[in-house]
Amino acid sequence: MNMEWMKKQIKEPREVDNLKYLMALNPGLIPRIKNITDNYYLVERCEGIYEEDFCPANFDKLYLFFGGYLHKFRQKSFTPGIYKYFAPNSLNSKVRNQEYIPYIMAEFEEIIENVSTQVPRLLEDLMFIGLLKFLRKNSRYLKNWKPMNGYSLLHGDLHIGNIVKRNNDFLLIDFEYLRYGAVELETANLIISSLIYYYKQNFDNEKLYELSNDYIQVVNKLPFLDTVSFQFFFIFSLSLFYLSLYLRKEQIGLKTIRKIMKQHLPREWSREV
Repeated sequence: MNMEWMKKQIKEPREVDNLKYLMALNPGLIPRIKNITDNYYLVERCEGIYEEDFCPANFDKLYLFFGGYLHKFRQKSFTPGIYKYFAPNSLNSKVRNQEYIPYIMAEFEEIIENVSTQVPRLLEDLMFIGLLKFLRKNSRYLKNWKPMNGYSLLHGDLHIGNIVKRNNDFLLIDFEYLRYGAVELETANLIISSLIYYYKQNFDNEKLYELSNDYIQVVNKLPFLDTVSFQFFFIFSLSLFYLSLYLRKEQIGLKTIRKIMKQHLPREWSREV
């Protein structure tokens, strides 16, 4: 096989449909792809991104790529699923007549109920309880929230490992979880995954706090984002990461989430943390 191309096995059948969908919308979003079958496709080799590509100073450039080429595709309704760790294909196949935030909270509550039957000590974890209290209270205030211009096309598993470069262009890989939803949640996921990556590499508490604040400042200046609701989505994303890392017993990742919580979770919810 030519070294320019690599074979990618297809784990989920929907990835084929998602690939074709993206190629029809904007082939510039993804590496060159050929020979798509039900079992594999050939994708061009690209380089991974570097820490400077997603640091706060350059995050607006990275986001503007997604804002301009992925998140600009919108529709009036959202599609099921909230995050890859929770097997969105096993959730309800249809979105009930709910607004977005009540929907994702209902799915999250169902996940918590299922997980806590297997791991009862989850609901004894004071940090997770703090996150849950914040979400339950604030989701009531945001129950009628809608994105101003419709629900955006989301990658669904957007982290630095799924972003590559060809020359100076950013591209996306791995498309099993493509969906329409809140761009605020996808942005929060990307920021938190970047902070976890940084902490695993450096173990620098002060720098982690500085980076976290810098990311939030950048987000407040980004176009297309609802900065008023962003805090809710940021805490929701923290909760998703906390739960998935808790289940996988990834202690460094959990330590990172706990440190971010101390910065960004309102004081009344974090007194016991």
